[in-house]
Amino acid sequence: MKKFSDKKISILIIFGIIILSVISIIQLNQRLENINKLTFFDEEKNPIITINIEVADTHEERRIGLMNRQSFPEKTGMLFIFEEQKPRSFWMKNTYIPLDIIFVNEKFEIMTIQKNTEPLSEKSIFSDDPIMYTVEVNAGFTDKYEIKEGGYINYSLKQ
Repeated sequence: MKKFSDKKISILIIFGIIILSVISIIQLNQRLENINKLTFFDEEKNPIITINIEVADTHEERRIGLMNRQSFPEKTGMLFIFEEQKPRSFWMKNTYIPLDIIFVNEKFEIMTIQKNTEPLSEKSIFSDDPIMYTVEVNAGFTDKYEIKEGGYINYSLKQ
């Protein structure tokens, strides 16, 4: 049996590290491609900011929402998708972080923004109009990025 020289072993180790690095980069890119995105637009439909979103599109996911979370990344939101457009209300029961709640109609227009909601409150938070979507983000997000009523959203979901 031949002995491998130190030089050959070093080359094999470096080659292995390169292969593992390439595989890691490919896997990371695949994960990033599978992240749901939502973009906020101003009244003239100019893009403002794109965020990562979690989606709540079943009754159970909408019921739980962001309950029991102690924190939420800054440029992340939760998109609630409903089957039909109608007036909606939310509450902050078991929600530990203050939120901005953005109510959006079927034309993707932002109709109402309820800012800096009170954590753990059971008080109802209403949309002023019938809505089809709701976006929850950290409190202060809508002021920081100048998200306003009359603006728009658009989202893409990855399967």
